[in-house]
Amino acid sequence: ERRRPKGEKDPSKLRERESNDRKIEYDRLKINEREREAREKTQGSVEKKLVEREKRKSLEDRERRKSEEREKRKHQERERKKNIEREKRKSVEREKRRSEEKEKRQTPEKQRKEEERRERRPDERSASPEKKIR
Repeated sequence: ERRRPKGEKDPSKLRERESNDRKIEYDRLKINEREREAREKTQGSVEKKLVEREKRKSLEDRERRKSEEREKRKHQERERKKNIEREKRKSVEREKRRSEEKEKRQTPEKQRKEEERRERRPDERSASPEKKIR
């Protein structure tokens, strides 16, 4: 074996070292790539979860709004029915008052006849006044 000068290295050892360096670099790149893929996957799943949460939230909001609208419509319908009933009662009261006022304005003769008619028994109502006299 011949001796090399002090600064010169063994070519086979150099090749071996370069090969090892390449392997180390390759392994490092592979590890980095796997880590990146894992990050992307978790990032993707996080984003997916966020998207799902947003969808669920919007669906819940929509359902809540629909429910509120239904309740509002029910309430409005109840109010409308109450108002209709109130108006009916008012109109009945008005009609009653009108008829009472009309009765008060009637002449005494008409009033007397009306009272007689009311006082008659049901079986006599069908009979005419002439028949009643006889």
